[in-house]
Amino acid sequence: MTSENSDSHNLINNYDSLLNSTNALNMVDNNDCEIHKTFKRFSNHFTLQIANIEDIKNSDILCKNYFMNESITIEEMKKNILNVEEINFEITKYIIFTIDDNTMNLSEDDKIYLANKYVPFIEFVINKFPNINELYLSSDDDLKSNGSFIFHIYKNLKSNKIEKISLLKIQEIMEYSMKYNFLNQNVFSGFERLKKINLYIHSCDSLKTLSNIDDFIYNFLSFLSKINIMIIDIQFDEEEFIIDVVLKILNFSKILNLNIHMNHPIDWIEHLKTNNNKFKEELIPLMINTVGMAIFVNEINDLKSMKVILNTLDKLEYVKICIDNSIPKVIYDNCKSLEESKIYINELFNYKCNLKNLIHVKISFGRYHYLEENTYGENLKYLYDYMMERIISILPSTISEVLYLMSADNLPIQIFNKISLQFSSLTTITFILSHYIPENALFQLPSLRNVIFNGERKVNIPSWIETVMFLYFDIDFYYPDDTLSINKKNEHYFDLMNRKFNVTLRCLDEDEIYYIIFMNDYRNRTKISHLIDIGY
Repeated sequence: MTSENSDSHNLINNYDSLLNSTNALNMVDNNDCEIHKTFKRFSNHFTLQIANIEDIKNSDILCKNYFMNESITIEEMKKNILNVEEINFEITKYIIFTIDDNTMNLSEDDKIYLANKYVPFIEFVINKFPNINELYLSSDDDLKSNGSFIFHIYKNLKSNKIEKISLLKIQEIMEYSMKYNFLNQNVFSGFERLKKINLYIHSCDSLKTLSNIDDFIYNFLSFLSKINIMIIDIQFDEEEFIIDVVLKILNFSKILNLNIHMNHPIDWIEHLKTNNNKFKEELIPLMINTVGMAIFVNEINDLKSMKVILNTLDKLEYVKICIDNSIPKVIYDNCKSLEESKIYINELFNYKCNLKNLIHVKISFGRYHYLEENTYGENLKYLYDYMMERIISILPSTISEVLYLMSADNLPIQIFNKISLQFSSLTTITFILSHYIPENALFQLPSLRNVIFNGERKVNIPSWIETVMFLYFDIDFYYPDDTLSINKKNEHYFDLMNRKFNVTLRCLDEDEIYYIIFMNDYRNRTKISHLIDIGY
């Protein structure tokens, strides 16, 4: 390495900005440049509150970051933010603001005045995060009657970054609608790139007493249609009245040509079990608009309902499958022999899921811990592996984005062979509470580009893997015996992976590692935020 290149590499490592480091790297004609960065974790979640709600014109706005115990003024927070390493802002794709004021007793003019006091700080923070595209802005869950206040803030905010606004609560929408006609307001006009809205239809008593709720819902959806919102994501509570509201939204959206995506808590297994494994006619609109859901299999017959779900929900993109780990034992005890048990499992999984949009699957199927060191115990272990293989075999080849394995202990190498055959385009795999992964398991997956571990596992990393992440979120819960320290050298991880990487990004939470990322190409930094969200 020339002296000039050596100086350039030192300069790259001294930058606290990924963008500046990348720009400098582009000027260096050396693919072996090593970049090793360490930075302190900084939250993208801010809570705002006026110091004295009785005197809004003369009171400061107080703010605290998610990691802070006490609030400070927004001027002090601005100074703190200016001292934060740029890398924290660059890897974040969304930002959260929680409003902690109860504005119920304020006049409408005072609400507008207070909202305008918040806007400059919110815009300042948004501008500090160069890559964000999603904004969460909501009142505290315990506060009531803040709906119009939230929309007064939205009405005055401006940003050319925000593409999605998340967690708009139905109560806030209705309260604003009672005072204003959305079609006559310029709410969201400051977001020139806005394409998607996330609605949360939650349980609240005030909705049940609202006589003209249909008119308000239609007015709001007409407004979204008018401003060319492309997609509406809907989350909702599982309550009969709330489901009725969601069905109204779906009906109106169809009239207005709005595209609806839903992630919801409905237990379709229980629903099907009480209806002869058929969907009730009135709930079919929910079913056909569902893009994400969880399936909980607590007993053998639930697997029959799972078959119906996995061959019906055509829009499904993400599914979490949680299977009780005692089911192989129940099957074996009922069938009395290994061969009969295998035949029965084959009957349960005698189908192929044909969902063409499914790209992300999470499997939670923990191994039952058998104490018997005899033929009975060995057969149960075999049945667990056999059933895991059958679960994978029913899933479509479209699984390309993520395979998330939770509590999958001691998986044999043939499971990874099956994954390779089944998901030939899979790019990301993540492990949580999954101990004793075969050291050469990932060599069976040539399409794989990203590997995420929650905690530490010794697994050999093939040359085609571009990014490896070790995440320590909730590590004390998942792995209480693990000891973390900022003193862990990169070589420790290189030994775990049996491979060296040129680029490391190490995020610290106080004096412990929060996550550490390994890459060979620094330009892959753009996918870091997405991978962290997957592993969280």
